[in-house]
Amino acid sequence: KARDLKYKTRLPEKLSPGTYTIAVTADLDNGKQVYTTRTFTVVEPLQVRMYGDPDPVAIIGTTKYDIVIDITSAVPSHMKAEAEITNLPSGWILEKKRRGVEIDGEDKRRLFRFRCKLPSTTAAGSYPIEATVTYKERTWSLRYIAKVVRTDIPTTPPSGN
Repeated sequence: KARDLKYKTRLPEKLSPGTYTIAVTADLDNGKQVYTTRTFTVVEPLQVRMYGDPDPVAIIGTTKYDIVIDITSAVPSHMKAEAEITNLPSGWILEKKRRGVEIDGEDKRRLFRFRCKLPSTTAAGSYPIEATVTYKERTWSLRYIAKVVRTDIPTTPPSGN
């Protein structure tokens, strides 16, 4: 006679991502033993990345620029976290440095935009931007290199004959 037994246990909060196998042995009343295994995978609760929009950014007067934090949640229910821009190039003005982020449901993705203004004097080049996303005492550090171009600086034509 077949029986389906269920066993529930709570996994530790800080269980490292990876594949795990649980082995269970049951001693039956008739002296027999039943053995079974189950394999499961633990994934990171969040996948985070950061980028700039537009990329590259062309300076035309005071220029608006979005720093985008892209979060995909593996949390099965409502997830609340905090995103913060921690390093911004000198002279760039950020409208809001920190914000709460919420995602409802597993495998859901949201983009969180941080608007900033780049001064008209910003030179062409590469500029590092850093941010963090914090969820349940865990912090993800992000770094992005913003590319700035100038369209108002004339290029030197090649010399003729």
